[in-house]
Amino acid sequence: MTVRLIDLPPTTPKVATPIWTLTKDAQRIDAELVEQGAAGWELRLMQNREWIGGRCFRNRLQAVAHAVETRRVLLSRGWSPSTNS
Repeated sequence: MTVRLIDLPPTTPKVATPIWTLTKDAQRIDAELVEQGAAGWELRLMQNREWIGGRCFRNRLQAVAHAVETRRVLLSRGWSPSTNS
């Protein structure tokens, strides 16, 4: 069996827009939005700057609404708004 490698077109790194940061004890959770072109928008969650999850939405408004709801839930579980983002 022969494996042939193909050249992939170069990709441009996606720019993440920070939405909010919450802290609890020594932990930190950040939410950020990334535009995915025709695929819509991605909401990414990072804990201590490591990816812990993401979800894609058809438009930015849906992604922001989900970020707001996620923040509300985390605040109800004892997380606090960060003073040092």
